[in-house]
Amino acid sequence: MKHHVYYHMDADGHCSAGIIQEYLERKYGKDVNIEFQPINYRMEPYTRNIHRGDHVYMVDFTLQPAEKMHDFFKLLKSKDCEFDWFDHHATVFATLEKYPDLKQVTGTRTAEKRAACEIVWDYYDRDRPIPKLITLIADWDTWRKHDPKEWEKLVIPLQAYLRYLRSDPKHNRELWPTFIRANQDELVGTIEERGGMLATYHKQLDDSKMRGFSRRGTFAGYKAIIINSPQMNSTPFERMDAFAEADLAVAWVMNRQGQFSVSVYTAKPEIDAGALCQKLAQDGPYKSGGGHPGAAGFQTDWEHLSSLMQF
Repeated sequence: MKHHVYYHMDADGHCSAGIIQEYLERKYGKDVNIEFQPINYRMEPYTRNIHRGDHVYMVDFTLQPAEKMHDFFKLLKSKDCEFDWFDHHATVFATLEKYPDLKQVTGTRTAEKRAACEIVWDYYDRDRPIPKLITLIADWDTWRKHDPKEWEKLVIPLQAYLRYLRSDPKHNRELWPTFIRANQDELVGTIEERGGMLATYHKQLDDSKMRGFSRRGTFAGYKAIIINSPQMNSTPFERMDAFAEADLAVAWVMNRQGQFSVSVYTAKPEIDAGALCQKLAQDGPYKSGGGHPGAAGFQTDWEHLSSLMQF
């Protein structure tokens, strides 16, 4: 039997897949057959290697549009595969409403402000104390800034450190079992020291990029700071004085498929970025988008994207 793990291509998804890997290695041994499948919106899940009786996992992700998730479920059911599914994005509930038979899938889908790595840990390892590493990743993914000092000292540096280490388990299979089993106090010291230096460097690069290339305008009718840039999270926008006046922060880039990936952030509680991106995606050609109230994204073509931006 092979284990197929599909996971969102960010730190929360990587960590969630790593938790499953560590669990399977303890259960079946280090040589357990795991195939890692990173996935993002507008990517088709690779299913040719799935055989009858395999075990499939999908973490921190729901295929969009909903029909794709339902088709994926039917394929697995036809092959008598076990299927565990975990997601904490708002879009999952629209999928469940449209296809109620998906509710029978094992796993956890939740609207609570918890990261995927936390709900995956609770499902497989509830009786073990949750490692500090996982809590730090969850804080980043859900914007839980309960301790501003820890946010600057550990949460942000950990993200820089994970990028440096190439945290995708498909490319770094030793990372997550090692991190999960490590002495967490020692690991925190490493994150603070090494991640701190990397975070300072990334901050300097991002701030230079924002000064040189971001523009103020409107996006979908909202006041916005807009930049054409890949791999841009909300923190460089938040350091800008103009961020307090803006409704949205928007980063867009052409992806490998020739589509335009758009990331949208907001600090305004009256704006739901996830709902906005889901609507904007439906107005475009690819029908793929959604996320959290504070951070979300969608894919579209240039004609639709250019119509949304005014400078």
